[in-house]
Amino acid sequence: MEKTKVHFYSAGHRLTGYWYAPNASTGRVPGIVCCHGFSGMIEVQMAGIPEALSDAAYGVLTFYCRGIGESEGPRGRVIPWEQVEDIRNAVTYLETRDEVDPERVGVFGSAWGCSTGVAAAAVDTRITCLVGTVGTGDCERWLKSERPRWEWKKFLRRLEEDRKTRVLTGKSTVVHPNEIHIPDRAASEARDRQWNEFIRKSGYEGYPLETAEAVIEFKPEALVHRIAPGAVLFIHMGEDVTVPPEESRSLYDKAGEPKKLVILEGRTHYDAFKFTNPEVFQEIMSTSIEWYDANLRDGRTRR
Repeated sequence: MEKTKVHFYSAGHRLTGYWYAPNASTGRVPGIVCCHGFSGMIEVQMAGIPEALSDAAYGVLTFYCRGIGESEGPRGRVIPWEQVEDIRNAVTYLETRDEVDPERVGVFGSAWGCSTGVAAAAVDTRITCLVGTVGTGDCERWLKSERPRWEWKKFLRRLEEDRKTRVLTGKSTVVHPNEIHIPDRAASEARDRQWNEFIRKSGYEGYPLETAEAVIEFKPEALVHRIAPGAVLFIHMGEDVTVPPEESRSLYDKAGEPKKLVILEGRTHYDAFKFTNPEVFQEIMSTSIEWYDANLRDGRTRR
């Protein structure tokens, strides 16, 4: 498996990514863009994904969206539709590589990357196959479910005040990401240590409250039907309290054929990641590669 640092541009920002050459390939191969989660920690929460896909003879690109990690852009700015634009430009980058067949491009979205990946595939017919794990269909519903009713009202008032501040000053209040998405404390202590270190190394203090407002307005389940006849596979953990499995069920119910839903009962959100549960991760990747082999390698097209 050959890994190479690469760069491409999105909205004028120089984005940093990693190209994983397909293993034992002959001729042009399908390409897959891997979309990172809300934290953007591709080295941790996406570990093993591009390697497994590369070993299965796919050409794979994983990258930091603008403002995250090593990519340029306003630091810590996470705006869903801007990330969708970055994913689409990542697809264009794959089209420039001689190893990739531009008629066979897929997406693998992990957690938040599932949601942005769904939106990208819904509006970009070049994406012919999608796999999404532990993703969210309605991000307002998701954030609201993390808070008691009175805390949700207080949160919305805070966002309203920040909106006025942005208009008057051009700046949004920066907060720790956990003030936007409240994690499951019992499951995420290790992840928080990684996240805090990642923020420090990436040169920003957190995310602007503008992110929360943009996330609330983001509802990829309203678009998922547009992916058909592109193929979609959703995988979720049955005991996930960070992103309830109902989110993937809703995405699946609203998607067109061909589609598949896999619920791994008894598993929690972080079981989906290799650094937490390698055994479950291997099951996820085996199922995903079977889906890509059946629906991407044979050259299904939407154009």
